Amino acid sequence: MKPLVVFYSRTGTTKKVGEALADLLQCDSEELIDTKKRAGPLG
Repeated sequence: MKPLVVFYSRTGTTKKVGEALADLLQCDSEELIDTKKRAGPLG
């Protein structure tokens, strides 16, 4: 069984970590996309 790294990133920081983790584990990664626009500090 192969792992899958799934992540959500609003600013891009978590995306970098998720992709790096997927590379380290040599597995696939999938980004969750939020369809609602979340502006401002509290989003």
